[in-house]
Amino acid sequence: MVGIDRYHSTLWLRLATTTESAAALIGAFVWLFAGCLTSPYGQLDPLVVSLWLDKLQETISLATMLRLGPEEVLGFYGFPLIALGVAAVALIRSNPSDRFRWVVGIAPLTALFAISVWEIRGTAGAAMVAAPMFAAGAAIAWPSLAIGRNLVLLAFVVSPAAFTVLGPAIEPLIDLIFEQQKMYFTSLPKPQDVRACRTSLP
Repeated sequence: MVGIDRYHSTLWLRLATTTESAAALIGAFVWLFAGCLTSPYGQLDPLVVSLWLDKLQETISLATMLRLGPEEVLGFYGFPLIALGVAAVALIRSNPSDRFRWVVGIAPLTALFAISVWEIRGTAGAAMVAAPMFAAGAAIAWPSLAIGRNLVLLAFVVSPAAFTVLGPAIEPLIDLIFEQQKMYFTSLPKPQDVRACRTSLP
């Protein structure tokens, strides 16, 4: 789509290319991976879900994270959210001929961020996509600031590592906003534990 837009950029061609690409991708996905359209945990026993799955840290949602450990939210969600904002600014400030390319980049980042709101494991993919988007967006949004060492320093300030350190540092302030609840997360079950759980089921 980006290649076609570069050599012949018209609104109707963009819409036609996007529609055809989306129809082809959705059709191929439904044909090859129809099982992925169902609930990923629909085949699990409710007992396993309540005793184990609901207590895995990587499967909790943003709402649960805000309730259980709000000081960790910045480390997981801060950088992708900032990258989305920077990309939106770059989209507005870029040349009209380049905007469609930003839309193509912003779309998957938005989808990954939405997935991470449902399950925290989505933040890993969102952070990987956000890194080049942030660097390219910062260079367009603030060309005089995002140069050389300044860009490296800026990337470090908004990195997940910096937010991970910042979260516990401002925990007293966060406690005034959110009321935390204790929850103990578990690890992957051992094979003998799974066999014992199965034999105990009726």
